[in-house]
Amino acid sequence: MSYCEGVLGQSSERKVKGCFNQTLPFSFDPTEAMLRHSPQGTSLRKRSWPTAITGDFKAFTLTTQTMSVLYCIGTAVAAIAIVVKVGFALARAPNDLAVEASFLLLSSTSLGIASIIATVLSFEFVSLINYHGEASRVSAKYGHQFLGMTWAAVALVLFSSITSGVFAIVGRGQSGPRFSLEEAKAPGEGEPE
Repeated sequence: MSYCEGVLGQSSERKVKGCFNQTLPFSFDPTEAMLRHSPQGTSLRKRSWPTAITGDFKAFTLTTQTMSVLYCIGTAVAAIAIVVKVGFALARAPNDLAVEASFLLLSSTSLGIASIIATVLSFEFVSLINYHGEASRVSAKYGHQFLGMTWAAVALVLFSSITSGVFAIVGRGQSGPRFSLEEAKAPGEGEPE
């Protein structure tokens, strides 16, 4: 949820000058960022900035904002599930796996939808930027590491929710202490003398 500015050298060497954090709901607008961090009086026409790219980013504003909110919801709900699990452990209370599974399922759903949006943006949006920016030497790349990280998070939370759900279902079938008929009889009752 940040962006960086810098200089791209002749041999594609990047020199980063600084990075800037954003607030939620996050969406990146390169036009606004360039104008904000350029010297006064610099226009985008002087930089040969393609107006189609500005339109592309504006068209995807709601999508990227939705993605950032879903990431936050998924992360917060997973954190709540961890706090609930630790609370049960510290209180030495019986673990309510159904509650834990519900939180984790909600988290994996939210993270999964955000990851789908991120994946689509990574491929389709990047190719759109490259198409519109080709004449002006504006290009975009997607991050392999980010996609790997987001899908790994989805897989881990989904695995945890399925595991908790299975243990909750199995545990219900075995709830309560088991007694044999012999243990339930009062002492001396039913035994021949």
